[in-house]
Amino acid sequence: MANPTGKFWGAELYIAKVFPLDSAGAYLTTPNGVLYEGLQFEGSRVFEITPAEARAIDNYGDGRLRDTLYLPPNTATKAELRVGYDHQDINAALQGVTKFTEGEKTIVPMGTNKQGSEPTVALMVVQMGHDDLKNKRYRFYMIPRAQCIPLGAGSMNENATELRYQISMSPSTVNLWNETLALGTHGCTEMAYADGMSQDRPNIVMWEGDGVYDAIITLPTDKPATNVTKMTVRNLTTGAAVVAGITKDTTSVTFITPPTYPVAVIYEY
Repeated sequence: MANPTGKFWGAELYIAKVFPLDSAGAYLTTPNGVLYEGLQFEGSRVFEITPAEARAIDNYGDGRLRDTLYLPPNTATKAELRVGYDHQDINAALQGVTKFTEGEKTIVPMGTNKQGSEPTVALMVVQMGHDDLKNKRYRFYMIPRAQCIPLGAGSMNENATELRYQISMSPSTVNLWNETLALGTHGCTEMAYADGMSQDRPNIVMWEGDGVYDAIITLPTDKPATNVTKMTVRNLTTGAAVVAGITKDTTSVTFITPPTYPVAVIYEY
């Protein structure tokens, strides 16, 4: 099948997922051979990016503007995610705090002494729409390094609940599957986020290979791949593509030998 045309009409937010990272920038994949899909926000409504703007330095003389120099921004690209569904596990993970219980109540601390030290995360947000030929397509942003801070639901009133998440992006030298950005391949060596487009819904799942567990990575039963040609497998430690010693189908990836490194499967469903 052909790649998308790169032209898109879209509306609303369709999917938003976050992947907390450890202090070394590695994904918190689930051990013991359990597939990891990150944490999906439920009730996603709005994702708004505020790009960092270039600095314009005006040089003037003789009573008029003589030249303008454009310099890179010295502020971060920011965004806000708004959802209509409170998810305590996500709110705890994004703040680096613990959801605790009292009796049969579950409680998450907010506005804590961890402010300013929240974990670094990666994010993927997806929008549904049409291409220039009015075929269904999906646009997505992949954000390799950011902080995503829950601001809480705020007011309790007659309106529907809405939770806000403040996002601040850091320039990253790697993409979402930890591949180092290179001039020859990507045209840059750092980015705040990537703007992508796909024919079907994009997804990324991870597997903590240790050479012990089954050599078969089974995709989520509700998210089988639409086509193996749209699927890539990556060594999540190095970002390198894994092309030898594997067999891909729409429901799984089979290794001849169980991998001894974490694996990412990037595909469409």
